[in-house]
Amino acid sequence: MAAGGASEGVTTVSSGLPYDVYAIQAFADALKRAAKQLDIAIGTCSKQQPDRLEFMGKAANQYGAALTDQITRLKNLKIELDANATTFQDAVPVAEQANQAYRAALIAAKKINPFENTFFKD
Repeated sequence: MAAGGASEGVTTVSSGLPYDVYAIQAFADALKRAAKQLDIAIGTCSKQQPDRLEFMGKAANQYGAALTDQITRLKNLKIELDANATTFQDAVPVAEQANQAYRAALIAAKKINPFENTFFKD
């Protein structure tokens, strides 16, 4: 690419393509794993409610309220993680299509050898 070109600094290091599909997929998978871990934490917290442990009194009520607040926060975070995981998962085919279009444009502009994944030298 010409120095100072609009797409300079946009390509990924490993492939020379604009989007690193494997990194996007890996990030989506990591978000899904984090959401599963939150499910486990929510389940564990739910088992610690004072009424389930047969605690009573003012301290038990305060503990229960704080725990309920924490469970609500964890559930909200899980909703956000699930939504972001879906967004990134949906971005994978879009990134693949964009990479294919970018590669086709390079081939058409004779900037890349279509039989190898190497760029022609200017």
